[in-house]
Amino acid sequence: MSNTTLVLFLCVGIILISSSFMCYYVYSLVLIDAKARGLERPKLWALLSAGGQSGQGMLLYLIKRRKYDVQLKPSQQAEMDQLKRKIVALILISTVAIVFFVFTVLPIMF
Repeated sequence: MSNTTLVLFLCVGIILISSSFMCYYVYSLVLIDAKARGLERPKLWALLSAGGQSGQGMLLYLIKRRKYDVQLKPSQQAEMDQLKRKIVALILISTVAIVFFVFTVLPIMF
C-alpha cells in the first residue's frame, strides 16, 4: 500500500467520523433548544433537523421555533455553547481532511 492510498483512506475515515459526530451534535443541540422552547415532540424535531443532506428538516425547525420563546437555564446555555464549539471544531477538521484529500487525488488524476 502506497503512501498516497494511506492518506486517501485516512482522509475518508476522518471525514466520515467527523460527519457522524457532527450529525449527533446537531441532534443534541436542536433537542436542547426544542425542549427549552416547549415544542411538542422535541426528539422528532431534533431527528428531522439532523437528518437529510439538503437541510429541509433544519429549515422547517427554524421556521417552527420562531413562534416559541426560549427559556434556557444557565446549564443548558453552557451545554449548547460547548456543542457549538465541538461542531465548529469538526467543521475545521473536515475541511482540512477534504483539502488533503483533494491535493492527494489531483496528481493521480492528471
